[in-house]
Amino acid sequence: MLVFDVAQFDGILKKITEFNNALLSDTEKRDLSLTELELSRLGAIVKLLKDTSYYH
Repeated sequence: MLVFDVAQFDGILKKITEFNNALLSDTEKRDLSLTELELSRLGAIVKLLKDTSYYH
């Protein structure tokens, strides 16, 4: 099993947003991109993961 003590959630979210923007700019792959609602929910997940009081 692979376990990490810490993760750079902000960096991960930033990279996902960059990939998503690249998909949005490509007309053939636009349907593969995340919606604004999905990005918002992903941000909420990151916020929860950063608050270690929920799971430590």
